[in-house]
Amino acid sequence: MATIDPGKVRNVGLLGHGGVGKTMLVERILHEAGVTNRLGAIEDGNTVSDYLEDEAERKHSIAMKLVHLDWNGYRIHIVDHPGYVDFLGEVASSTPLLDAVVIVVDASTGVQVGTDNAWKYAERHHVPRAFFVNKLDRDLTDFHETVKVLRDTYGKHCVPLMLPEGAAQSLSGAVSVLDPAATSDEIETVRMELVEVVAETDDALTERFLENGE
Repeated sequence: MATIDPGKVRNVGLLGHGGVGKTMLVERILHEAGVTNRLGAIEDGNTVSDYLEDEAERKHSIAMKLVHLDWNGYRIHIVDHPGYVDFLGEVASSTPLLDAVVIVVDASTGVQVGTDNAWKYAERHHVPRAFFVNKLDRDLTDFHETVKVLRDTYGKHCVPLMLPEGAAQSLSGAVSVLDPAATSDEIETVRMELVEVVAETDDALTERFLENGE
């Protein structure tokens, strides 16, 4: 059995309202990381994290689950949390133990009660957090409008790290704002916003940004 360096372990929680796609996001992550060789489905009751009989029957999570994967030299523990308010205790008990939180948001519904609860628990325990905007392949969804709502609700530090390629039925993927090879007017604008926000968190970075603009 390989020895795992404790300094290379990260515990990441997936939080958010019920039905926003946390379990399927776990499914996709595990598949992309090569942990699984097929994608399960909520409808089929065969996802990795919703393995309880009641979960397969109800088509939603009722308890938090832990899965793991190795990525770029790190062992990542992902904690998939149930989203409905009935199971809020699961979120409350585990959030203080997490290194980071990813709050999943359904682009077709935006900020919901579960979104706000997730943010408040993470903020209360000073856990770094990010949003994952999901279900952008649905009609009438708007990534930029969703980001605007998140910024209006949670502050200007909500700056995209990824931008979608296409929209709704024509959604084909996403591009990283951090990728130097990615160039477009939109990417450059968002990249500058990101630099400004990061610079504000550190006096030395702020001074460097004001002097050099980068």
